[in-house]
Amino acid sequence: MKIFITGGTGFIGSHLVDKLNKKEIVPYSMIRSKLKWLKNKKINAVYGKSFSEENIKNILKEADAVFYLAGVTKAPDYETFVEGNLSAFMEFYNTLIRIKSKVKWIGYISTMAVNRPQENIKLLDETSPLDPVSQYGKSKALIEDFLRTRKEYPVFIARIPGVFGPRDMDFLEYFKMVQKGMVPIIGKGNNRASLIYVKDLINALDLAYEKKLKGTFYICNNEFHSYKEIGSISRNLLNKKAIYVKIPLFIARIFAHFNEFIKGNNIVNEEKIVEITSGDWICSGEKFIKVTDFKFNFTLEQGFKETIEWYKEYNYL
Repeated sequence: MKIFITGGTGFIGSHLVDKLNKKEIVPYSMIRSKLKWLKNKKINAVYGKSFSEENIKNILKEADAVFYLAGVTKAPDYETFVEGNLSAFMEFYNTLIRIKSKVKWIGYISTMAVNRPQENIKLLDETSPLDPVSQYGKSKALIEDFLRTRKEYPVFIARIPGVFGPRDMDFLEYFKMVQKGMVPIIGKGNNRASLIYVKDLINALDLAYEKKLKGTFYICNNEFHSYKEIGSISRNLLNKKAIYVKIPLFIARIFAHFNEFIKGNNIVNEEKIVEITSGDWICSGEKFIKVTDFKFNFTLEQGFKETIEWYKEYNYL
């Protein structure tokens, strides 16, 4: 069984490699530059930056399954998002067709950002229209539009909410602020969000692969919290009497603008501010749960606890 992974060096991809290794599977992983989180893990490294390179085509031609986790989540402009997401995925898919790949299943990681956040605690699900508010969401929605026109390979599309866990460097910035005594609340602060712990996500992706599911599914546990609740859980776990600081939207946007200018593609950027303040980012995973009988193992607090312990163990906090 040959499993090929794109994005394996990243936060989510490295956890998928861990899961496969526990099942005594040594996947092929596309490596564009450095191994990053894949150091000392059991992989077949396939170095290259383009799916048209011969060594990558040779593996793709014989691969049984592909987990496509690669993607651009932060970029300076819309064109870069499109190039890193849509163009890259189309090159991958069209390469499979040209080389007459034997791939029997593709697992593609999408995002809830392809939809528009809801109000009045209305959950996003697979029937929600594609109506993204961010450039990132628009670039990912284009991939879903592309896949709806293709029938050559069975594809499982996993729409996921915000993911956190060990090795994630984005949520680390939030915990650092809480540790310093501040829980930032942008705008009114009563918007709600779905989050998923990386270990639950990986177990769900592995199950989708085992069952060879195809079609579009939200993967989330129907548990959601307000940003104030997320802050409360965080400061309790960090044992900090952090104060809630309400940041007016216009100030948050100014800060995000200068943060991008100074630090480049940082998680605190104007795109993220637009997403956070646009409504309730909450979703329903009922379809996936019903089809697979999947059980989530971690509450938000349990996932945060393990994540914070990992940050501390490796001196990030």
